[in-house]
Amino acid sequence: MNLPGKLRLSTLGDLLGTLHRAGISGTLALREIRGATAGRCHHVHLRRGLIVSVEAAGSSPEPPDRAQVKQHLEELFRLEDAELSFHVARGGCELEVPLTPREFLHGRPRSRDRGQRGAREGSLRRGALTVLGLPPTATPREIQRAFRAQAWVLHPDRHPGVSAERRAELNRAFSRLTQAYRILAEEGSLSG
Repeated sequence: MNLPGKLRLSTLGDLLGTLHRAGISGTLALREIRGATAGRCHHVHLRRGLIVSVEAAGSSPEPPDRAQVKQHLEELFRLEDAELSFHVARGGCELEVPLTPREFLHGRPRSRDRGQRGAREGSLRRGALTVLGLPPTATPREIQRAFRAQAWVLHPDRHPGVSAERRAELNRAFSRLTQAYRILAEEGSLSG
């Protein structure tokens, strides 16, 4: 199994998910490399892919309780970067019942989420502006004018005598137009 050497190349959620799916037993070591805490080491101990202990730098070697493990894990999820290494399992202080995947994976940031939301929103904006026939630099006022002008032309009620086929085309075109305008309104392009 290949793990990245640095946390910034992935996320802790991705790493823990990979180790969980592989059913790995061992220790994931994270050594901080930035800021005032550079050099501190943290260890996440896994048994068959489940977290059984988390040692934050400076924590006591006493058997952990569930709340402490979760608290230490929360601290690790706040790390921006660390050097990573993985070591084969060895004995140590462990929880009697490991944390469930829901406890350590659910709702965590994943690398697949980085930038995708912004990219998706950017492509939605570009698509909406294309429907309105506008460039990416369109102002809120230009967006509003283009929408109103096209809505005036495409609104099905303005064409009472057209065939059913043409009415269906107008409905689809008007629907695309209003959806594009709604996208721009929801993302804040019309404020300001």
